[in-house]
Amino acid sequence: MARKARLSTQQRNVHLLHESLENRYLMTADLSNGDFSEGLADWIVQATETAHVEVINVGDPGVLLTPTDTGTAEIIQRVPVSPGTAYRLSFTLNSSSDSYAYAGVRGHAGKWSELSTGENKAGRYSLEFETSADVSEVTIFAQAYRQQTAPVSIDDIQLALAASPPLSPEPEPPIATPPELPPELPPELPHLQNYLQNYLQSYQLKHLLPTQATRC
Repeated sequence: MARKARLSTQQRNVHLLHESLENRYLMTADLSNGDFSEGLADWIVQATETAHVEVINVGDPGVLLTPTDTGTAEIIQRVPVSPGTAYRLSFTLNSSSDSYAYAGVRGHAGKWSELSTGENKAGRYSLEFETSADVSEVTIFAQAYRQQTAPVSIDDIQLALAASPPLSPEPEPPIATPPELPPELPPELPHLQNYLQNYLQSYQLKHLLPTQATRC
């Protein structure tokens, strides 16, 4: 029977890290059906007055929000989160009109807290928020507010852990200041001077002084 290949220590570490990150993601960013591939499953429709919400299946599925002069088209989803954790909410807005649409979060920092982002232009939008220490659930919403009538499509709503803050660059080491030279000579130099003086005196005694004595 063939033996099962053993993973190296590095492979095991990579596998454990991947598993840990995957479990953490699933535990802390549990938004469901953000691509609307299952229609409006897991979403709660909160359209007011005659506003309308439906899922369109032309191309990629998306939710079509149609507000009215007096009605807001909105969907919400309550999502479990981890306290004291930073998240990023992102979504794609498809708009061929001047109607504004938004997506955001409620309850991340208390019962009445709310953050949202959006526009009346197509594009990818995102916002970051951090849950308070006592918050374990937030409400994610997408809406087209009343007093406009053109439909707006939102797709690919994602909730994930916010990116870690960039590492601050390490401070450069200070430039070392060269030590000042001591005012006195190093101990080797006086010895050298004494040697030279002795040598010169010896040379004079051997060569110069006898010559001067002969001339006299």
